[in-house]
Amino acid sequence: MHMHSSKFLSWLFVGSLGLSSIASAVSLSFVRQTSNSAVDVAADLSLEVISGGPNTVQFIFSKGALYDGFITQIYFEDGDSLFSVIDFDTVLSSPGVAYASPATPANPPGVNPFATSFSLDPNNPQPTWGISAGENGTFIGTFAGPLSFADVENAITNGTLRFALHAQGLPGGESDSFLAIAGGGPDDPPLPEPSTSLFGGLALLFLCLRRKR
Repeated sequence: MHMHSSKFLSWLFVGSLGLSSIASAVSLSFVRQTSNSAVDVAADLSLEVISGGPNTVQFIFSKGALYDGFITQIYFEDGDSLFSVIDFDTVLSSPGVAYASPATPANPPGVNPFATSFSLDPNNPQPTWGISAGENGTFIGTFAGPLSFADVENAITNGTLRFALHAQGLPGGESDSFLAIAGGGPDDPPLPEPSTSLFGGLALLFLCLRRKR
């Protein structure tokens, strides 16, 4: 009995570590807000928000290769003032990507309402230094106070931390604006609280162990 209990505690500990790491990342897709191009390239755009350490968060914007075009301006709405600054990271980004703050225009075209807190523009020429097919741009947010990744998750879920981007060179030579949606799409359920995900996973682990016995 003692051996089974020890095994269970070991599995529980390992499982909780795995679930904690899973809870430190949020995947977002994009929904088109303007309709200038005949083709909606939202499926080619993605954003990963991951923990960057005790005081930082990484925002990784990526462009797939399904359609023509490149990401230019990137916008952050930080309604809870979680971050003191959001900067471009030259080390973690693709070699052909480079950004600087602020963006022009100051707000994402056609995305209303959207109160921009931070914005970034690719270096000139923008088609060269923007985020093109197969590339990513990583941006580092530094917390303004004693916060954690759970605060970031809650802000995304509550809609007080939002992300928008402008893409150019789209099919037909057009440009469009896009707004990030948590969970993979507008019809998906909201993100669960980190504690809910953790304890739900531990409960499944416990049931599996009981069945094996």
